[in-house]
Amino acid sequence: MRVLLAVFAVVSCVCAEAQVSVSDSGTRAHLVNGITTIKLPVQNKFKAPVAGRITLHWLAPGDKEVAQAVLPVVIDPGENLFEIPLPLNDKIEALEERLLYEVVPQYKNLTSFERLRGILSFANIADHAFNVRVVSLS
Repeated sequence: MRVLLAVFAVVSCVCAEAQVSVSDSGTRAHLVNGITTIKLPVQNKFKAPVAGRITLHWLAPGDKEVAQAVLPVVIDPGENLFEIPLPLNDKIEALEERLLYEVVPQYKNLTSFERLRGILSFANIADHAFNVRVVSLS
């Protein structure tokens, strides 16, 4: 009986899937009215909404934080798309910046889902990422 329970516990852990998740491949940075806005897709597999907080950071080379945005959210069941303004830093080459995102449960219900965290390159999420350089001989 103990062996059967142990096997069940291992199988349950291996088959467990995140109930709240972020789609890194669906994350985008758009230019809206001159301000970079992050579109962060979050999926909730629970049958009820969960309260949480999304924190975004622009990281410069060396992991120096240059901008931050925090948004309290309600994550409804199914697919959600959160749009969060997060201006780029004018003093740093945009293609060198990286987006750090964190999605955490609201303080009242810390056990509703595990903290989500990821880092994405601006060049991989931006619709407007480009860098033009001209070299000429005079």
